[in-house]
Amino acid sequence: MKNLIQEIHSWLVVSRILFQYVLYRLGFRACPTFMDHRPECKQVIGRVLGWPRRLRATGMEFCPKEHPAVFCCNHFKKDDPFVVEAGIYDASDRHIWVIPMMRDDFFKSHHRFLLFDPDELINMFGTLRISRDSVTLSQLKPFVELLRSRGSFLMFPGRTRSQSGLLFEYREGIEEPGGPTFFAAQAQRNHPDLKVAIVPVARSYNPATKKTTVSYGKPLYLEGKTDRAAQRALDFRVIEEIGNALELNVSNVLAGYLFLHRLHRRRTPIRLEEIEQDLQSVFASVDKTRRIDPDAMSNLPKEIRHSLRFFEKAGMLRRTRQEVYPNDEAILGVPELGPLYRKKNPVKFLANQIAHMADVVRAIEDVVLD
Repeated sequence: MKNLIQEIHSWLVVSRILFQYVLYRLGFRACPTFMDHRPECKQVIGRVLGWPRRLRATGMEFCPKEHPAVFCCNHFKKDDPFVVEAGIYDASDRHIWVIPMMRDDFFKSHHRFLLFDPDELINMFGTLRISRDSVTLSQLKPFVELLRSRGSFLMFPGRTRSQSGLLFEYREGIEEPGGPTFFAAQAQRNHPDLKVAIVPVARSYNPATKKTTVSYGKPLYLEGKTDRAAQRALDFRVIEEIGNALELNVSNVLAGYLFLHRLHRRRTPIRLEEIEQDLQSVFASVDKTRRIDPDAMSNLPKEIRHSLRFFEKAGMLRRTRQEVYPNDEAILGVPELGPLYRKKNPVKFLANQIAHMADVVRAIEDVVLD
């Protein structure tokens, strides 16, 4: 009953702020803010997006319980800032609200309506904006000041959403990861009492079950005075630790399995029993420090069926009760890099998510080439 009352309260609070925003757009009052009611917003957004059933966390013991911190995350989906921000709040025992770093042209191509401006709505959540291609010092300074005033923020070192599924994607104008150590070094400069945690965070998403896991890695720190070379080395270490924190699920392992199976032109059709045995072997063989979706261990056959159904709907394969018929042309196809890549070839997109995990790729190769 208490939870129901709290949820009703949250919906009333958010509805009131949105009504105030409409009045602001009509010129009757100043622009409101969500900043004073972030727990209520989290509950409403979470209910709309199904977080109670679909969002879980691992490695919460590594999440700092106090400011300041720079949280660094991979970036696959548009809702990453909201999902990860909410996850950090819960993992920090409700002590840390982060300010997301977002590029200032995110909504440039989106439609604006009479009563709603996406940029204004995002700003109402307290985001700090930067230019992706021409960042200015004045845009960076607020993040340093936020850390010095014992605040925290969330950034995506990959700079933009991955279109291919790779953890870090080299594209035009993007040749190296963003630098969280820059902010930590500037904040700690002349402030020996300040220690900024740099926290690797990985979001994994299983499109077959629509479940998300937010995983935390052990915080990293700049110790004492460091030169720029040492800082950049730590920046790359952050990317590595994000990759290590990414949770394996059945969809991305099955995608890697199907891709390598067809790349090496193994026998088809593939028996469902064979797929189950092979994936069981893969999960048992990977590095013991890997984070694995519990459903992959407790209910592997059901998870495989979910994933096969997802791939079948995308045209990647055809299945019968006992056999799977891969679509070689679809699975081995290389779509043009862009927003539609994941739709045109979800097998390759999901396989790319684990391409950096040498032990996982090796385990898949072992069963495919056996």
